[in-house]
Amino acid sequence: MKGETKPAFSINKEMLKFNKFIEDVKSVDIPMLLQGNLNTKYFHNVINWRMARNGINGLVNGGEWCEDPIRIKEKVKEYFMSRFS
Repeated sequence: MKGETKPAFSINKEMLKFNKFIEDVKSVDIPMLLQGNLNTKYFHNVINWRMARNGINGLVNGGEWCEDPIRIKEKVKEYFMSRFS
């Protein structure tokens, strides 16, 4: 509303975030940004490998192997709903 003031801790928190942002901007190496990072291909491959490794390609449900993503999502959701409710 008009005329409201923010609490001091909120202002200080915002100032800290802004100062951190300014420090980060000052520390950026501009030529490196223009050239791109030399490790980009490596990290891209690592991320893709981890995603493939962590994915669920199939699930045994009642003695039956299931590869349908929709059924897998339903079974995983049912399992965790029963586990944590």
